[in-house]
Amino acid sequence: MKTLTILSGKGGTGKTTLSASLAVLLARKRKIIAADCDADAPNLNLALGLLEENFLSWKKVQTNEKAVLIKEQGKELKKCAEVCNFGALKFKNNKLVLNEFLCEGCGSCMLICPEAIKLVKVNNGKIGIAKTKYNFNLVSGQLKIGATGSGKLKFY
Repeated sequence: MKTLTILSGKGGTGKTTLSASLAVLLARKRKIIAADCDADAPNLNLALGLLEENFLSWKKVQTNEKAVLIKEQGKELKKCAEVCNFGALKFKNNKLVLNEFLCEGCGSCMLICPEAIKLVKVNNGKIGIAKTKYNFNLVSGQLKIGATGSGKLKFY
């Protein structure tokens, strides 16, 4: 078995176009599987003429955790907000307030305030498989809009 990897740190270099072209050519003489590992913006399916409804199956993926408040009131909870490096927790009027969109799930708040905060797994993406008209399968990861954790999703 051989693996061919096409990558670049810069967008717009032609990775998707080159990958699609090579996959189609290689599939004429070999059995191949193509994988789009750009979970933030997977476009290999589009280059191969596949839409989301062409995927045979999707599996939801949980690679991240987010904070959830289990206690909001109390002066002692000020320390919970102070430890948050992402600004997701604020302390106003003796009340702890969580902005879930800013939470990165690092867990520092839970370590300081286990009585007030717990971490829960979140569905932040999915992995799917599709059969192309070129006689090979495509595997693709897709991060939910606004979700974090694409690095973990790629290796799930």
